[in-house]
Amino acid sequence: MRHYSWRQDTLLIYCHIQPNAAHSAIVGLYNERLKIRISAVATEGAANSCLVKYLAAQFGVPKNRVELIKGLTSRQKTIAITMPIKLPEQASIARA
Repeated sequence: MRHYSWRQDTLLIYCHIQPNAAHSAIVGLYNERLKIRISAVATEGAANSCLVKYLAAQFGVPKNRVELIKGLTSRQKTIAITMPIKLPEQASIARA
C-alpha cells in the first residue's frame, strides 16, 4: 500500500500525525503512512485545524480544498486534497 492515491483530481493522503512538535513539517514515511509533525496540541481540534492549514499551504490550495476524511480523533488520518497545485518533494507523491 502506498501512502497516497489519486481519485481523478483529488489526492488522498494516508498520514500519521505527531502533534505538539516544535514546528510543523512533513518528515517522511512511517509504517506506509506519511508522517507529519504538527506544532499544535491535540486538544479541542487544534491539531486538526493546524494540519489542514499546514497542508493547504504545502500543496498550494485554499483550506476549503483540504478535508479530513477519516481519523478525526486518531493519529492515523486520511486527508483529501482537491486539485493540489504543487506536490512538496518531501511528501514523495507523484501525479496520477
